[in-house]
Amino acid sequence: MRQTILALFLLSAFSISTNGKIKVRVTVDISNKKYASELLEAVQAKINSTDRYAVVSKASDVDMLLSLMCIEATSTSNRQLGFTCSSGITYYPFIDSALNIELIEAETIVNGGLEGTEFIATNISNRFINGTTDEKLTQAKDELLSYVQSFCRSRPDDCAIQNKK
Repeated sequence: MRQTILALFLLSAFSISTNGKIKVRVTVDISNKKYASELLEAVQAKINSTDRYAVVSKASDVDMLLSLMCIEATSTSNRQLGFTCSSGITYYPFIDSALNIELIEAETIVNGGLEGTEFIATNISNRFINGTTDEKLTQAKDELLSYVQSFCRSRPDDCAIQNKK
């Protein structure tokens, strides 16, 4: 039990990046590569423009992963009407740990016309920024720790720190 408590303490002691900014990786999945590139650039610029976040490109460096999945909206006659994008946000509160939690309240779905990526990028970025406040991240981290503690109580052998032989 002491080992479990020690492990949880160590996990909770080391979170968020050392430079004080939350490191975010943004990905965009859509078949229209031009639109994907424009949307990625617009969202990254909005997130990087804050003092709170830093956009990173390596998956191993992230505190948060902002994944956008978009589809092209077309009419029955195959005329392009615009785009619909949904966001998914995964938060990794512990450095060098795969433990993560989805930030559902910060996610959204946005419909945009053919005029470009600005509307979608603005709405997704604003929802992301407003949904990842210190209070909300602390709440998510506490919820994740609660899950781990509950898991370890029910399966102590899976949570024991193994001694190297």
